[in-house]
Amino acid sequence: MDDFYADVYMLNKNNYPSEELAKLQGKVVAWSLDGKQIVGVGEDHGELFARMRRLGRSDVVYQYIWPEDVEVQPGTDPSSNSATVPSRQFAEVFT
Repeated sequence: MDDFYADVYMLNKNNYPSEELAKLQGKVVAWSLDGKQIVGVGEDHGELFARMRRLGRSDVVYQYIWPEDVEVQPGTDPSSNSATVPSRQFAEVFT
C-alpha cells in the first residue's frame, strides 16, 4: 500500500469543490490517499468495498457523505439512523 499522510489527505480533501461533494450526499465515496480525487462512489459501504476489491484498490480512504440536513455524531454508522450531534462527515482508512 502507498504511504498515507493524514495532513496531506485532509488539506487536499478540504479543497475539493463543495458543489461536487453536495452531489454525493447520502453516498459512500473512496478517496485517493492524497485526497485529491474521488476514485469510486457507491450506495453503501458494502457495494463500494466490493467494487474497490474487484478493481484491486486497497489504497483508498472511505467516507460517507452525510446529507446537509442530517446532524451526526462523529463515527456514527450511517446505516444506524442514530444521527444527533453536528458533524457532517466521517472517514475511515481501510486497507
